[in-house]
Order: sequence, then structure tokens, then C-alpha cells
Amino acid sequence: PEQAATQLVYKNERSAAMAVNAGKADITFGTQSTAHEYQLPFIPTSEVSIDLVMSRKTYFRSMVQQLLKCFNDDYAQQTAIALRGYTLLPEQKVFTLS
Repeated sequence: PEQAATQLVYKNERSAAMAVNAGKADITFGTQSTAHEYQLPFIPTSEVSIDLVMSRKTYFRSMVQQLLKCFNDDYAQQTAIALRGYTLLPEQKVFTLS
């Protein structure tokens, strides 16, 4: 007979990945980069888009403009590739709400 499933709760995906490696858990949700870091197989189940939401005043601050430029530089692109599972889009679309 099959054993009943037990649900464990971990505070973050790294803790959950360590539990899989230690044999305390069979499966967990997480990012491809965490699976790679812990040498675990990865099955993609979805794509997630992370957007930045801010006021118009914040958008035009020099620090924010520097951050947005960083997304397009070679170092950021190479880091995203090395981490696995991340794609930094070259263009940024700005939407305003009136």
C-alpha cells in the first residue's frame, strides 16, 4: 500500500531544496536556479513575469533609471544566463494609469 502524503512547510525554497536533497521531501516548487544550485532535476511548470510598479516621480529618479539600465548591460544578461531560468527582456514598456 502507498504511504499517505505528508505536507511539510519550509520558510524558503532553498530550505525546501535542502530537504529534497536530504530525503526529507520528495518534491517542491522552486526556481530553476535553485534546482541547479542544489543539483536537482527541474521541470518547468510555468513562466513568471515580475513587473516593477512605481509612481511617476519614482520612475524618473536617477537611481531608478540606473537600475533599469543595469537590466540591459552585458553583466546582468550573463548573470541571468549563468543562474539559469532567468530572462531579462531588452526593452522596457512603460504604462501609465490616469
